[in-house]
Amino acid sequence: MDVNFYTPLQASQQYSASFEAYKANSEENQNISRWISEQFDDISRSLCKQFEGVSTLSILGIGSGDGTFEVEIVIQLLKTFPSVACTVVEPSGERIESYKQLVEKRKSALHGATFEWRAESLDEFYEVNRVNKRQFHFLSLIHSCYFMKHQELENHLRQITGFLYAGGQALIMHDAETTLMIQFQKRFTSNLHPLRPTIHGGHIKDALKNLQIEYEASIIPILCDATKCSDEDSVEGNLLLDFLFAVEGCRANGKSEILKMIFEFMNNSDVSFNENGKLYVRMPTQVIVISVT
Repeated sequence: MDVNFYTPLQASQQYSASFEAYKANSEENQNISRWISEQFDDISRSLCKQFEGVSTLSILGIGSGDGTFEVEIVIQLLKTFPSVACTVVEPSGERIESYKQLVEKRKSALHGATFEWRAESLDEFYEVNRVNKRQFHFLSLIHSCYFMKHQELENHLRQITGFLYAGGQALIMHDAETTLMIQFQKRFTSNLHPLRPTIHGGHIKDALKNLQIEYEASIIPILCDATKCSDEDSVEGNLLLDFLFAVEGCRANGKSEILKMIFEFMNNSDVSFNENGKLYVRMPTQVIVISVT
């Protein structure tokens, strides 16, 4: 059986609604925010040691989205540095507007921070930076590697780390190898055409090793309550199903054999469990901290 997985969610206008459904039913926001609150101090201390005497820390956010996590990072950095200048690279004008609203809402905690919003893709930023050759002390890519092709990953990482001053650091967060979607693709690799890029944290670590770039890695465990996915009449459940498998209209457009594979996998795999009548799937985030020498 050879099955096409239809329209990739990342390329669809429905992505935002599906992502909201995921956020409402998962621990992602709270667990990543907790990691930033509890673990980011190590990065701050390292940057302070490397750039002692720097009054304004220059940081770059790539694929920053609505700024939910990036703003938390800036707030942490302001505890160590009197001023932080943040350049935001985000192709979606809608998300940049949401980012601006968040900055206005959190302005009392962001005293000393400035923001430059650039509504452009990473490739467009590459072109601009070939001319002005700006460098940064820190950069973040939080769940923003989805459009990178596997064969281009090393080149992207080489260029991205090239944005950093010597002693600078990069924070990458991306799907871990043990997430539901990655494991599903691995299980059915012989008869599926997965349209979502299959890059996961393991690929990123391998690419960094090949580039001989030092890094430290850890995992943020994240659970998602996928119970509503089994209710075909649930709008939120269908949106959540789309997000978990990165396909627009997963139930509405999917063939019966695809849906059978999906639900059998969700209910009988190492990446899910049932508890108190609810189905939980594991969606861990791989954390990679890069140090540039």
